[in-house]
Parts: sequence; C-alpha cells; structure tokens
Amino acid sequence: MPVKVVIINLDSALLKVDVSEVESKLKDILGVEGDLKNLIAEALLRSSDQSKAKAIDEVLKELEDKTAEEAEIDQEDLEAVCTLKAIGVKLALVTMRSRESTEKALEKIGLKGVFDVVVTRDDEPEKALQIAKACNSLGYRVDEALYVGFSRADAIAGAQAGCLVATPHRVLQALNQMIRVNSLHELLDIFRFTS
Repeated sequence: MPVKVVIINLDSALLKVDVSEVESKLKDILGVEGDLKNLIAEALLRSSDQSKAKAIDEVLKELEDKTAEEAEIDQEDLEAVCTLKAIGVKLALVTMRSRESTEKALEKIGLKGVFDVVVTRDDEPEKALQIAKACNSLGYRVDEALYVGFSRADAIAGAQAGCLVATPHRVLQALNQMIRVNSLHELLDIFRFTS
C-alpha cells in the first residue's frame, strides 16, 4: 500500500532542544526514573493527584515555554518537510505539547501553516490515538500512513496504531513495519513518495 500521509512527531523528529533540567525536576516531583516521554506520561497519569498536579503542570508549562522559545530545526529536515509538501504528500503533526506551545514552536522553526492537520495533547493525550485521529482528519486509513518518530515510545505507538514507522530503533524490524532512519532528510533519500 502506498504512503498517502506522513505523520511527524514534533518533539522527537523535528525539534532540537535540551530537556535535561526539566527531566530532573519531573523525576524529583514524581519520585520515578525514566526518559522525558515516560516522565510526561507518568505526570499526566498522576495529574489527578491534587498534591502533585500543580507542580506537574508548572514543570510541563516551563518545559513547553522554554523549548518553544528555543526551538530549532536542522536545515536539511526543514527542507525535507518542505519537499514533502511541495510534491503533494499530506502532512500531519502529532505532539504531547499543548496547542499553544505547538503553535509557538512551529512559528519559531518556520513551519506554521505547513501541516494539513496538527494533533496535540489538547485534542488527544494518547500517542497511538493521535496518529489515528490525524489519519481520520485527512480521510486516510492508518495503514496508508508513515509515522516519523525517533523515540522508542514513538516507534511503539506507530506500531500500535498500525502504520509504517520511520525510526532509528529496531523494535519493529521483525514486523517489517519500519524504515530505519535517523532524520527526515535521510528518509527522503531511501523512501520514494508519490503524490
């Protein structure tokens, strides 16, 4: 089945940001270890605990504000997104950020208005369901989508959603549902897109 829509994870595939300080704060508040994606997921689960909810919200807002202001994109990745758009591939963006933070980050990196649909945690807090929502919004099935995400959690979410996944991780290799890449521009070198 040909790919008709490319869904890109904003945080793992596009933005280049340092989140070590925020990771440390979340670990202290939550009392757990893990990478930022897992910590945010844990924070969202625990946000109903009123004693921690306010502190978690403040740290997540700080993370989003800081990374939106400092957002950078690799020039070759920017060109890859623009190339996909120019050849007529439908583009979607998914992120665990708020809508407000997402719009700020997209404006900062020069991609505001480029994506045909943007799904944030305000729309859907579950990554696999974000992918499905993006496909549905564009009128495609998930098996017609290529999901680009460079964290292990992204690779797993793409597999759960049922789409082809572009990732540097080998977690899906046995399923033949992945393309191994480390960047968006590398994806253009090895995968043929048709509009």
